[in-house]
Order: sequence, then structure tokens, then C-alpha cells
Amino acid sequence: MNVRYHPDARAELSAAAEWYEERRPMLGQDFQTEVRRAEALIADRPATWPRWPGVGVDVRRFRLTRFPYCLAFQVTGDAIAVIAVAHQSRAPFYWRDRAK
Repeated sequence: MNVRYHPDARAELSAAAEWYEERRPMLGQDFQTEVRRAEALIADRPATWPRWPGVGVDVRRFRLTRFPYCLAFQVTGDAIAVIAVAHQSRAPFYWRDRAK
């Protein structure tokens, strides 16, 4: 399955990677590597990951292991649509209007 990002989710990914890179060299790269690992796991078995409760539409989430972020995604045909790269301690559901 192909993984594609909502433009706002792509911006969140970049901003988070830059923030980590400013804190410690190569940490931003580590963050991006973990996101790529998550993408591969999601693409392999998208229905494995739990639905995000309280959203109202079929949005699933993948919690990163090393970083306090989740990938909010939907399965759309033969693609995975990442709709948010969401920090786990920030405004919940700010991305809800991106879900279809």
C-alpha cells in the first residue's frame, strides 16, 4: 500500500523533525526513521492498529515508540492517508476536520 500525507501532516512531520534536530544533532533523523518504520508497519497490516476513539469516522492511530507522537491515518482504497503527525500531549483532535 502507498502511504501519502495530508499537507498539514507533512508540515507537522517536518516541524517535529526540525525541533528534535535543534535539540540534538541526528535526533531529527532518528524521528524520521521511526516514522518511516511506522509507515512500513501500517502499510503491511493497516487494520491491526486501533481506531482512534471519539473521532466519529474510521481513523486509526499508530503510537511511535521512542517519541511522544501518533500517526493518525485512514485507509482509502489501496492507500494509507496520514492525516496527522500528532503530539500525544497537545490539543486532542485538532486534526479531526482532515478526516473524511
